[in-house]
Amino acid sequence: MSLGGNNMEQDSILKHLEQFHSQCIHAAKLASEYYAKDPENIDNIVVTGVGNSALPGDLLKSYLNIKKAVYVNRGYRIPEFVGPRSLVFVISYSGETEETIDAYRSSLSRKAQVICITSGGKLGQLCRINNTEQILIPKGIPQRLALGYMFIPMLKVLENSGLCDLSDEIEKTAKTLKSPMFKNKALELADRLLKKIPLIYTSSKFKSIGLRWKYMLNETAKTLAFTGEFPDMNYNEINGFSQPQGDFEVLIINEDTDYSKVKKHMKIAKDIIKKKVRVTEIAITGDCQLSKIFSTIHLGDWTAYILARKLGIDPVKAEYSDSIRESLKK
Repeated sequence: MSLGGNNMEQDSILKHLEQFHSQCIHAAKLASEYYAKDPENIDNIVVTGVGNSALPGDLLKSYLNIKKAVYVNRGYRIPEFVGPRSLVFVISYSGETEETIDAYRSSLSRKAQVICITSGGKLGQLCRINNTEQILIPKGIPQRLALGYMFIPMLKVLENSGLCDLSDEIEKTAKTLKSPMFKNKALELADRLLKKIPLIYTSSKFKSIGLRWKYMLNETAKTLAFTGEFPDMNYNEINGFSQPQGDFEVLIINEDTDYSKVKKHMKIAKDIIKKKVRVTEIAITGDCQLSKIFSTIHLGDWTAYILARKLGIDPVKAEYSDSIRESLKK
């Protein structure tokens, strides 16, 4: 199947997609000796970051099944409840994100248990000055493709702190991610999304997966894409399909263990939508929770990349986002 642009083999982003399984294993090793300072006195977990550095927090909420509240902070200010009994993960791949640096300082002032995940930058310098635990991850990767490095260390810290049990989920997931199935399936999906506006729907449990698909289509394929979740969308957004104003492709991402009433919502909505807009269903599958989440994400990452190539678009550059970051520094 022909792809636009330069040869795929010469594309730097391709290497990171093909080595994502290795990234997950390496990320676990980087965090193997880190743990919360006082794990028995943690009431809540906060993940602070923006954009692709906040997404690991959303994924953590989808993954974890523990009696601790998980809150994702996407701004300068941290929630008022943050204090000594909070475990705060501060994530900034570049280490230069001003919103995250402000949130880091606020977390320290509240005496929270803080662990930073970064490749360095200003945040890394502040960690050294303040003697804050930091898990240093490799530089030189497009931020959106460093998801394993930003997410897996949190799981290892929680496991090392006795707050979750990973068993061999990381190893199982890495093995699954090696499969050529993702690229092959993505070729089909990219054809369906060509010159379309993707509308991505999931259950509320897996809304983080829908968000990841949106982010990658936005940044890699430079394509507008939007997300929604069941059952909420059936009380508002569904009405927009009576007279859809655009060339849409609906993706419904579902999983067998979704609540039965949520699955009923999905079926009813699909029957309505397909009368006006083509619907593609994508099943979340895997032999453990981490594999289910990362397999579906990996398929979306490949789809966005191949769509970019078919459109003749540079999949690496994110010109508008980069220009905004530069403007904020002035």
